[in-house]
Amino acid sequence: ISQALGPGRGLELLAAALRHCEPKFTVTMVGNPQGNYAETFSGRIPPEWRGRAVFQKQFKDREVLGFMARHHVGLALEQKQPLNRDLTVTNKILQYLLCGLAVVATDTKGQIEIADESNGAVQLCGTDNPTALGGLLNGWVRDLASLQRVRRQASKTAMEKFCWEKEKLRFARLVERSL
Repeated sequence: ISQALGPGRGLELLAAALRHCEPKFTVTMVGNPQGNYAETFSGRIPPEWRGRAVFQKQFKDREVLGFMARHHVGLALEQKQPLNRDLTVTNKILQYLLCGLAVVATDTKGQIEIADESNGAVQLCGTDNPTALGGLLNGWVRDLASLQRVRRQASKTAMEKFCWEKEKLRFARLVERSL
């Protein structure tokens, strides 16, 4: 899920990873493809994936969580450049957890921090390691019980750690300290 889908948004990693994946699942990319990026992406993936890697136009914010909840795995394939992408996290990784999705995230500094607190709900792969990404996805396809355990952990992590009810106190303390 992204506002804009195009070069430098992590989809090159996904395209390369699909070469290592069994075509037994569907990949849905939500957002507005820039220019002819949908065709460019389709040309980079193996032919057997072309009907399984689909683009979904962006929809209203209030529909995002319901859409996510119908899926099993969320991809947070952020890049390390620009620097703010390395140091921070996007909303989607937290929304994936809230929806009970297993998460595969690239090893940016911000996402490593979330993974360290997730008790296994967030699995990391290198920003330049499509083999690792493919291995994680194949592993869950082959072991659905493992995927379900990770998804339960995602929900638990979201409710116990990464929810506004817990974070608002920490946020208020940080604001108070800085003022």
